[in-house]
Amino acid sequence: MKVLMPPKKSSLVNHWIRTIAFLLSSAAALPGFAQTFSIIHRFTGNAGAGNPAFQLVQDAAGNLYGTTSWGGAVRSCEGSGCGGVYRLSPNGNLGWTYTELYNFQFGAEPYNLILDSAGNLYGTSAAGGPSGAGLVFELSPTTTGPWTFTTLYAFTGGSDGSLPNGYLVFDAEGNLYGTTAYGGNSENLGTVFELSPQAGGGWTEQVLWDFNFTSNAGYNPSAGVVFDAQGNLYGTTSGDQAIGTYGTVYKLTKGASGWEATLLHEFKGSGDGGIPEAPVAIDAAGNLYGTTIIGGNAQGSSGTGTVYELSPNGSGGYAFGVLHDFGKTGQSYYPVVLDSSGNLIGVADGGRTNPPGFVFKLTHSGTSWSYSVLHGFDGNNGFQPNTVMIDPSGNIYGVTNAGGIAGCANDSGCGTIFEIAAAAN
Repeated sequence: MKVLMPPKKSSLVNHWIRTIAFLLSSAAALPGFAQTFSIIHRFTGNAGAGNPAFQLVQDAAGNLYGTTSWGGAVRSCEGSGCGGVYRLSPNGNLGWTYTELYNFQFGAEPYNLILDSAGNLYGTSAAGGPSGAGLVFELSPTTTGPWTFTTLYAFTGGSDGSLPNGYLVFDAEGNLYGTTAYGGNSENLGTVFELSPQAGGGWTEQVLWDFNFTSNAGYNPSAGVVFDAQGNLYGTTSGDQAIGTYGTVYKLTKGASGWEATLLHEFKGSGDGGIPEAPVAIDAAGNLYGTTIIGGNAQGSSGTGTVYELSPNGSGGYAFGVLHDFGKTGQSYYPVVLDSSGNLIGVADGGRTNPPGFVFKLTHSGTSWSYSVLHGFDGNNGFQPNTVMIDPSGNIYGVTNAGGIAGCANDSGCGTIFEIAAAAN
């Protein structure tokens, strides 16, 4: 019989040192402690999907939903999978359960999601549909079994638009609005569209605005639109740097004869920034906030972008201001989001000094803004962060497009989902 001897004193000391260290590290992940960043899911690629992209959405039960740009159980798209839609659910034990809800086929490339009040998901795919010009889809939960996938509208690539890769938004009547980066009139410069549900079933698409070279609203919108309280729509266009255009912020107003576009700001590609690939955020006062991927006062046209504000000036126009100049320290392709105090939260790739990227905050105090970094990524916990969201408790959730686990995407990792608890904000 083996006799179990009591541990030596040194072993007990080491044991308690390890235990205390574990407890401290665990406590640090809870609100009220300094270290509040945590990875809540790591993607594995293949059947586990990979490269999560775009903003998460959250339902009333606290479940998170998002999309992946490749991977999944369906092995098309050159054998790597076409991406899909997933859910991450709190499991009641301080952990999360990952579930694939739908896998796309044939190069669908799903983009951003939104939820309706019944828990249905809506989104776009860039290359789906019979014409390969993209589609708008709905995913509906069932009492048992998989979610039901429905194509609401498949773009033809003609006058109705092509490549719907922006954010969708609902109006009060349940109509959907979005943008296509291409298609529309003969100049093929993109559209703003509306999808309306019909009483007998199905949805009807209507083009609200065709972008063209002669109008002053810009062209190639790739970010979607947002509403203000009066029902006006706001969006951005990315322009074409090769021919010296650097994008715009525009407003669409509905009149008796249809929708009309107004130019709010045209970027110069230098001190004000340029190429606003993200949609704008709007606060209760009607101020607009967004990001650009080039420009800035610190580096001019070679800079890596800005965070900007457009404020109504009381005379029908807007005053433009740069809130933060990234210089060469970061580059944000993604929108900023407003927290309950009117502060801005966003993410940036690392630019030339911090390649994995970071989560940043712009804190509003009176007429000034102060910039801080909430978390810097190191590759192991992800890199190339995408858009963040903020839940009702003030917790920040987001995804990284790569990093986390080596072994996919050229051994750079398949991406992560992260949380920054409210205490750190």
